Amino acid sequence: MELEADKDFLMAVVNEAVLHQRTDFPIRSVLLDIDLMRVDLAGNRIGSIARREDFDAVVPRIRLKLGNEALRSDLPDHSDFREILQSSILLPENIGELFAEMKDIEERKSDPYKNPRQKCLGIDTNVAYRRLLSRLLAYGGPLRPRDMNFRCVQILLPSIVEQEISARVGRKYTGRDIDELSDALGKHGLIRGFLNCCYKDGRKALNAQSELRILKEKFNCWDVMGGNFIEDKEKRDVEIVRALADHASSQNLDLVYLTADDKSLAHAVAYKMCSIGLRYPREIPGRTEVDPWLLIELLYDISVVFGAISLRGLGVTIMGDWSGKTTEDYHRERVKLVIEENSALKSVLEKDRRILARLESTVDLRRIA
Repeated sequence: MELEADKDFLMAVVNEAVLHQRTDFPIRSVLLDIDLMRVDLAGNRIGSIARREDFDAVVPRIRLKLGNEALRSDLPDHSDFREILQSSILLPENIGELFAEMKDIEERKSDPYKNPRQKCLGIDTNVAYRRLLSRLLAYGGPLRPRDMNFRCVQILLPSIVEQEISARVGRKYTGRDIDELSDALGKHGLIRGFLNCCYKDGRKALNAQSELRILKEKFNCWDVMGGNFIEDKEKRDVEIVRALADHASSQNLDLVYLTADDKSLAHAVAYKMCSIGLRYPREIPGRTEVDPWLLIELLYDISVVFGAISLRGLGVTIMGDWSGKTTEDYHRERVKLVIEENSALKSVLEKDRRILARLESTVDLRRIA
């Protein structure tokens, strides 16, 4: 059975797994044929997190079978996996510094007469790729201020950031690509389902575009024009910083620049701009606790970047991309579930989907906050 659903339906999958006492299972990369981690739903933990050596034992061998350099680079590797963990469950070590600035922005916004000079966040492109701000909406950990009103947090979005992300959405798998991947991976049926899908970089960019859409819906987001889109990345980073600095100066705003890139941070210092350099853990732990809602974000990001993942023992495969998935599907963060006929969850997930479909016909569940 196959069904397409919004990302939040993955919580139904997780809940049904708990109800059916299937609380401990591995997540496996379907394409690479390696276990990425093991989920413990009862303890809200993940363990046996794949190491670089686990990828190095598999990815180079597959790349040797591919004659197309673009396809060799397209295979997900450990650096992709690390970025996924950082974009979903491993928040920056200095997240408290960001929350403090956001709280100050909210307080200034609530009393503009007392605080005529408003403060805002300006974001770099990597913040969109790491999906940090939207994930804070789901985060329920102790560092989050309980009374935070995110709609009061003003965000400046440079047009160059949107252009930079859009430029990465392009190349798609051709029939020749699919044939070569099928021969190298030996998964002909699944690979055929990726015809006309974007390459990995394009899938990441579409995921980042989803982040920008959510920022515009859930935060007080302003578009910032100005600056030139330059092919050279370093020069482009300078243009982003300059556009934000010029806008803040013209509008008499206090600006806090948010980036995860040290070089971009250095450019901000040159413009005497208050900045937060996001510090993500450099080493990936072998196991860690996980917020249940952020687990859903983790499952979604892995399925998008790795193409498809299997929840072994549940009989469920999550596809983050498939032939026929549209840009709107990406912006709505939709997935395709392939459920085995003998899966214990098949009938209940069918029922859950029918119930949600009836609700969605009368209520826009995505707008319920």
